[in-house]
Amino acid sequence: GRKAIYEFLPRVLVRRLKSHSAENYKVEHNEAFKKAEEELKAWKEGKESLKQLNREEMRELNELQNRVKLLEGAVTAKNGSTELNLENTGPMTDCVAFKDKEGIWRVLIDSKGDGDLRNAKALASYHVEHEFIRWDEESQLNVCVNVYDEGKLVSLVSDVGDHGTHVASILAGYHPENEELNGVAPGAEIISLKIGDGRLGSMETASSMIRAIGMAAALGADIINMSYGEASTLPQSGRVVELMEELVEKHGVIFVTSAGNSGPALSTVGSPACSSDSIIGVGAYVSPDMMVSQYNMREELDISETNYTWSSRGPSYAGNLGVCVCAPGGAIASVSEWTLQQKGLKNGTSMASPNAAGGITLLVSGLMQKSVKYSPARVKRAIECTARTIDNLDRFTQGNGLLQVASAFEHIIKEANSDLWYLDLPFQTQIGKNAGIYLREPNEIAKSSKHTITLIPKFNDSEAYEYEVKNSNDYLVTHWPTANRNKLQIRLNVKVDVDVDWIKVPNRVFLHGTQSLDVIIDPSRLVPGACLGYPP
Repeated sequence: GRKAIYEFLPRVLVRRLKSHSAENYKVEHNEAFKKAEEELKAWKEGKESLKQLNREEMRELNELQNRVKLLEGAVTAKNGSTELNLENTGPMTDCVAFKDKEGIWRVLIDSKGDGDLRNAKALASYHVEHEFIRWDEESQLNVCVNVYDEGKLVSLVSDVGDHGTHVASILAGYHPENEELNGVAPGAEIISLKIGDGRLGSMETASSMIRAIGMAAALGADIINMSYGEASTLPQSGRVVELMEELVEKHGVIFVTSAGNSGPALSTVGSPACSSDSIIGVGAYVSPDMMVSQYNMREELDISETNYTWSSRGPSYAGNLGVCVCAPGGAIASVSEWTLQQKGLKNGTSMASPNAAGGITLLVSGLMQKSVKYSPARVKRAIECTARTIDNLDRFTQGNGLLQVASAFEHIIKEANSDLWYLDLPFQTQIGKNAGIYLREPNEIAKSSKHTITLIPKFNDSEAYEYEVKNSNDYLVTHWPTANRNKLQIRLNVKVDVDVDWIKVPNRVFLHGTQSLDVIIDPSRLVPGACLGYPP
């Protein structure tokens, strides 16, 4: 089947290719225009009179005049230069899919656009052989393929931007010859699942996320980093959120995502960071060393650690914190080759999220090496309990604080021999349709109010997942179903505590399944501003 090349190339690359093509066209156009004018002039000079032309001579004259007119209308003189008046739709490409003698579907791509496939590389679906081609020397774009439905559908896969490459480099860049260029978890195996649609300027779609979630589960991913997201007024609703929670709670995948870059206002944390307490939302931290090395600030200036001003803040409209922890939100890391540069400086919670995901990858790798069981709930609880509080930042900005990988690892190791199975049991808090209590409007804070919180244990009814431990014949169950006997035996005496006097709660709640408790909030004596009542 045939395909217009510009339809699947990154927009920035298309602009570069069009610009280069336009410059080449202008040179060819000027030569053709000059030649056409000279031919018209020579033809006229060869005639004694233009008023006495026969039919054939009139045809020749019209042809030469129309040629000049057409070339003249193709460009417009503007500010001392010429601009094209023609739309450059780009070249077409063709591809052929076939099944080889081993039964593998392969694809030949006419990347040169000349119809000659004799030297084309026979590509299999990327997950089969991890092979790709460089489209051409001008673009420096790498392209791979996926084949679906017994060869009836061929997907040509390329970047929609250099964002994903930068993110992957932060997380798992591996440079054994120059280790200072390594990512946080160098050499971690990456599964690249593209959710950005180039036709939408790299915006993700619900269908692309649903397919990616299913593929992550099918391929046995341990950790997901999603440096994507946007604002949401209904953050905890929708099919995509349900599948994300299922991926975490039933398939044991740790889900890390960016909090958003819409700060510093309250409630700017984006989805999916604010969509579920099963997801780890990450804010963007910047250290004095980062300010000096990445932004050329003078070392003698009195600068302190903080979060970037644009890092999104909680709480979400659903009442949960949204920002779980923060991590370094800027990096000089690898970018795609079609950008014609090796490294790029980028900042954003998109950079903080892979930094945190890389740290959690190290944590999980260490637990696997020690054959220590873990779950997403246990890992999330560990990083929240051990994060370092940044003194000059509020809870809405930093979440529980700056991620501390070594401390979180030790926290889980200490619990490794514990028979407290419920440490892996996530709980859902439900207040009506929300996850927390968020009072903001004048009528909500004018007087005392009572709220009923329902605590729901989220048992895992899926089958256990086993992963082979390297250098061992053992298998490590990293996520296991909740045994029915444990469901029957759940009897937890939980202490309830808050650090403010304007919230009244019971001292304890006895959990024997789903349980409710009443909370009384009296904001009438509070001064204007953001007030947070949260366990100390």
